Amino acid sequence: MSEPRTHLIWSKSHAAWHKRDKSDGEARGYTTKILEAGIFETSTAMGYAVNASVNKAVPILEARRLVDAEVIQKRGEWRAAEAKQAEFNRLCEAAGATA
Repeated sequence: MSEPRTHLIWSKSHAAWHKRDKSDGEARGYTTKILEAGIFETSTAMGYAVNASVNKAVPILEARRLVDAEVIQKRGEWRAAEAKQAEFNRLCEAAGATA
């Protein structure tokens, strides 16, 4: 059985999250978006965090609040986009435009 994935890795030097390569599970690339961050096995995350001045292993329980905040923000953006779409639809209908 494989080791559970329990950590994200924050790169202090890049001010971004490490992404996880799907083929081998290693860190490949960076993202500033937590929803794109890789979730790593504990041993992999701790290996990257050996040099604490460069990387930090972040437990998923700690990262969950950041993900929750991002989801709330995305919901707000989605609602604003739907409101703008509805406004465009009303204006088009008022102008007699059809799809």
